[in-house]
Amino acid sequence: MDTERLSKWADLLLDTGKRNNLINFKDSKQGTIEIVAPDFNILFEKAEHSAVFEVYDPRIDSDEDDVDADDYDEQQELQSKQSYITSYAGRLKRNQILLYNVANKPMQALKNIGRRAKTAIEETGVNIAYIAFGFIHWTESDDSRIELRAPILLAPIAIENQSAVEPYYVRVLDDDIIVNPTFTYKLHNEYGIELPEYDEDEGIEKYLADVSSLLTRLKWTITTECKIGIFSFLKINMYKDLKENTAKIANNSSIRALLGEISSWDETNSEEVKAIDLSALHNVVDADSSQAEAIEAAKKGKSFVLQGPPGTGKSQTITNIIAECLMDGKKVLFVSEKLAALNVVYNKLKKVGLEEFCLELHSHKANKKQVIEELCRTLRLQKSGVSDKAEKELKIMQDAQRQLDAYAVELHKIRPNINKTLYQLYEEVSACRSAEDISFVIQDIKDKGESYIDTAENLLNRYTGYIASVGFDYRKNLWYGYINTDSSYQSVMKLKEDLQSVISLNCSLSEISKDVKAAYGVSANTISEAMSINRFFELAGRSEFLTPSLFNLAVTGDVTQTVKRLQIIAKDILQYKSILDGGSRQRNSCFVARRRKEAQKERNPTTFIGVGRFGTDLKTLLFNVSFERQHISQFGN
Repeated sequence: MDTERLSKWADLLLDTGKRNNLINFKDSKQGTIEIVAPDFNILFEKAEHSAVFEVYDPRIDSDEDDVDADDYDEQQELQSKQSYITSYAGRLKRNQILLYNVANKPMQALKNIGRRAKTAIEETGVNIAYIAFGFIHWTESDDSRIELRAPILLAPIAIENQSAVEPYYVRVLDDDIIVNPTFTYKLHNEYGIELPEYDEDEGIEKYLADVSSLLTRLKWTITTECKIGIFSFLKINMYKDLKENTAKIANNSSIRALLGEISSWDETNSEEVKAIDLSALHNVVDADSSQAEAIEAAKKGKSFVLQGPPGTGKSQTITNIIAECLMDGKKVLFVSEKLAALNVVYNKLKKVGLEEFCLELHSHKANKKQVIEELCRTLRLQKSGVSDKAEKELKIMQDAQRQLDAYAVELHKIRPNINKTLYQLYEEVSACRSAEDISFVIQDIKDKGESYIDTAENLLNRYTGYIASVGFDYRKNLWYGYINTDSSYQSVMKLKEDLQSVISLNCSLSEISKDVKAAYGVSANTISEAMSINRFFELAGRSEFLTPSLFNLAVTGDVTQTVKRLQIIAKDILQYKSILDGGSRQRNSCFVARRRKEAQKERNPTTFIGVGRFGTDLKTLLFNVSFERQHISQFGN
């Protein structure tokens, strides 16, 4: 059992050095005040009965109304302590006190002490403002010439002020007047002297006389001074607990674990909490799954640390843990360094009707009288029962839990192919919530697995690397469509020669295109357009009928109609040729009849007019061809 480390922890809590004003009290301009009137014995007797003292302020005295505030402060600084007492002590009224400090600005020091005490109460719930009655003047050794002072008795006070025009009041609280615990401990440890507890029946004079007799052999003296200041000695109680109950504390499994001792504590507290039946818990405020896990762990007596940033529900969890322990008939000690944390949990318990089970201790409100009154009030309370609606609410909660459990199972089920849970997938999608939405359908996505995703991700990463050179839309790149993967030197040089030839061709085509546009008003913007124009000019060069006049807009329509008729006649000629090559007479008759009807529909005197014989039909058809050719020639001329 490592009690040595436990002893070191205790020593770190205790400050018996000369920096502690409970050991070495020093007057300061803003932190201490002396009560110089009324008399010490009268003041102490009133303090024993929780008196309220009005602070006499010379600046608002009727005789000083005509004195400027700055002049008054200057006069006070030049005034000695004795002359100050002589000037104002006789003006005190009933229950008034006269204050003095080394800077002759006692009111400023009083306000400062009041502010510091108020802040301490708001943050920690502990009062640190006291009146010190009587001081021991002591030295560290017989040869030392440095005299130190330590207060003997301490009475807790509250400094009150209603408004700027109202006087300040010093109210002695109902708590007991205590003996300086830090100096008492120093005397006991270093000098073997035990200061007696103060007995109200004996009085202050008898008590100081007894203390003086104990210190005679040390040649220390006692003075009857009254000082108001800030005194903090809370850690002395923790120190005493650690020193006086070392064996009991060291046997605690949690303490042994903190001391680094390996025990069964590690195994019992490392077990995972299994699925929790929420209906078995008695939560009084809302709790999520992680909070319910902590409540279950506390219910089983496990030791753990519950941590999280502000607003994550720690106080709610503590409230539910306390309610659960109350249901199991346990007692709970809830300790916090900050009073605000205690108030938050207390208010939550009060809101759900459990304030009768709460007793405030170790705060400025927890004096003996209030504790006894609270215990009496709780004992006299009537018993209360559970509402009939509880069963219905319990069933609703059980149904909700089943739904949530089923949802959790589906959420954390491993999905085939992808080998991930929906929770993991949602997490990955959420990580990309700032990315732009893209509408893209992946075929058979249910069959795609991690390998597909890895391949796609790899390709996309490669694509993003090419964007700088290829461009976002690769289809607009000049090299789009080039699929030759041969990157050898010969291939590169061949490609370079081809490109140079293409460039030279483009330059030539560009010059020709300018000439064609100037001559005929036709432009070629691409190679394919240039090739089309070239084929047209080749055709025009071989043709007997294509002349520039044919492309006059005024006759283009007639030329087009004539060409269409020639197409029909050409088709007929081909059919006649087929007949001549071996067709039947019957088919010839059908053909002649069909052509006669077509001629009648066209009503064109130059069109074929059928006669009874096949030879005449063919002769007429050839005549029509000659006529149409002459017609086109007329347009060309």
